[in-house]
Amino acid sequence: MLGEKSEHVVKKRHACIDLRLARTIHDQFDLDVRLSGLAVLLRGADCLHGVQLTSGAVSGQRADAAESGWLGSSFVVFTCVLTAPKHNKRRTSKFWPPHSISPSLIRHPFQTCRWGESAPWKEILKSHLPNHPTTLYLIRHGEVEERYHKVFGGSRIDMALSPLGVQHGQAVAQWLKETKIDAIYASPMLRVRQTLAPLAEQRDLKPTLIPDLREVDFGDWTGHRWDGVKEHFGVSAFDWLEIIETQGIAKGESAAELTQRVQPALLQILQGHPHQSVAVFCHGGIIRVILALMLEQPLRNMAHFNIEYGSITVVEVQPEKKHAFEIELMNYCPPV
Repeated sequence: MLGEKSEHVVKKRHACIDLRLARTIHDQFDLDVRLSGLAVLLRGADCLHGVQLTSGAVSGQRADAAESGWLGSSFVVFTCVLTAPKHNKRRTSKFWPPHSISPSLIRHPFQTCRWGESAPWKEILKSHLPNHPTTLYLIRHGEVEERYHKVFGGSRIDMALSPLGVQHGQAVAQWLKETKIDAIYASPMLRVRQTLAPLAEQRDLKPTLIPDLREVDFGDWTGHRWDGVKEHFGVSAFDWLEIIETQGIAKGESAAELTQRVQPALLQILQGHPHQSVAVFCHGGIIRVILALMLEQPLRNMAHFNIEYGSITVVEVQPEKKHAFEIELMNYCPPV
């Protein structure tokens, strides 16, 4: 329960968060956040909720962060302090301190992307021993060939990597050089297989290709440029996640259909590799679906996450914790 002080610090977290996420996500969550100092890591989905970008809070930190090796292409690194604003009658001892953000604190109700009864992940994770985490490295393929830049290719266009995209794959392998990797899983699409090749060769590991990790089927949008979607379909391409979750794209996949195919693939990986480290090479859309499932968030909220070409997102799985899935690193782009 909050005291008489105008501000009550309830939790301090070190965070590494994309500025675009920090700027927008606080619109849907009712938390005030003070940003200061230098840190290196985002731990826990609850830290992600309610982050608000404050001007000048992270000035002068980019150089230090770059030297620390934790600065991605669009990251600023800072310490995140969750605070309770004064005179907020909606907060009670029932929900405070916020070990997790209660749905009652969300301003706009949404349909959550949940695992559902068909995917008993809690039962599967019972075989995982306490204090023996499973680590997933979610890796997006490298940059694609130039003619497909800013084009909806999805699962229907099996494009190759650009020369820079090949370097992205090499950079991923180099960054993971000293990291234990027990298995590699991947989408069967060409751009993904080309990206994982350096790591697979380095480790002498044969990747397991899972068709259900292929990119989203964008239906009638396939082959259209991002800036042409508005002209041809009357909607903004930047709203694609929300559109998939609501009215859908003509002849394309819905959020429900994506969940039905990605969910079993994720369960297969978790069930097969308790206490191990697994690299999962796939696509920006599929990484967002996986994060939505793990965090039990609506798919549209994953628009707040930037997933760059050749980026690495690290998720630690510890079933004994209240939050079984913790984001350790988000959208980190190894230097090429």
